[in-house]
Amino acid sequence: MTEQDYRDAPGVSRSFLSEFDDNPRNVIEPRERVESDAFRIGSAFDAMMFQTPEEWNNRYFVSEHEPPTGMMGNMVKAYIKEVSTDILENFTDEQKIERAFAESGYKDSYKKTALKQFEAFRDYAAEQVTHEGKDSLSLSEYDMLVRMQYNCLNNEVASKFFKSKSDKQDLLFQLPVFWEQSGTVCKALLDVVMIDHEAKKIYPVDLKTTSSSIYYFSASFIKYKYYLQSSMYSAAIEDMFLNLTSEGYTIENFKFIVVSTTGRNDVLTYTVSDADMNAGHYGYTDIYGNYKRGWITLLEDLNWHYESDLWHYHREVYSNNMDMPLNCTSSWKQQLQLQ
Repeated sequence: MTEQDYRDAPGVSRSFLSEFDDNPRNVIEPRERVESDAFRIGSAFDAMMFQTPEEWNNRYFVSEHEPPTGMMGNMVKAYIKEVSTDILENFTDEQKIERAFAESGYKDSYKKTALKQFEAFRDYAAEQVTHEGKDSLSLSEYDMLVRMQYNCLNNEVASKFFKSKSDKQDLLFQLPVFWEQSGTVCKALLDVVMIDHEAKKIYPVDLKTTSSSIYYFSASFIKYKYYLQSSMYSAAIEDMFLNLTSEGYTIENFKFIVVSTTGRNDVLTYTVSDADMNAGHYGYTDIYGNYKRGWITLLEDLNWHYESDLWHYHREVYSNNMDMPLNCTSSWKQQLQLQ
């Protein structure tokens, strides 16, 4: 199964639950996904780590020219789209540039300067058109990805999840899993699953990139709700490997391999605690008294929304008759009383 086949297959994923957690209306009115540079680099790194060189080359190419930024970047992207659109094949090149300028965001008073600056990026635009259908990486980005890959493959802890060191270990990459939870079909795509047959242990692992320090991953763990991923993906592995767990194999707590996209591109491995695994399942309460749902509770709420066909607010809001209680200082009061 290709990654795209997995994306297209029916099933509730962690990203779907995260979108639902943000706002129930995202289920019936999905938000348009805007690909950030961080997401683009992360996807390219995943492909470099888990796909063959041929597969990677079919998806990416390394540009010989640095891409434009800002509004000029918008103008060049619009021009590339104009050139690649068959319906505009009868337009002259000057007309396509004019149309690209109109979509760039530049003020009309800057037109003469923008058109002149555009000429410096013609080679870049031509290269992009030549490689239509592939994602572009700059030479500096590619060099960074190579360093990141080298650091992962040579890190004392992380390397064992990419290179088997024993014939009694199985390494599975980009493993799709489909299972049923509370009557709902769920799905997960695991970066790495290592099965150590000698120790009878199964390790579920995910590869993450960060532009922050690798030592600040705990902030990302909360911000991007990775607690949902660690718990949900572990449940997927439990379902898939019931035959092994019935033979005495244990599923170890979820691991994240974190690679920095800045500085020396350092690598650090994190193992999710029992408490955080449990929070990912059933939720937790933050220091402000806000309850953050786990993936099991999110599934229950999702089914409630489908049954009630109410999507404007969270289930909790409807349960409180549209009037939410405010009690954000209680945890601080408890701390003060204990002192």
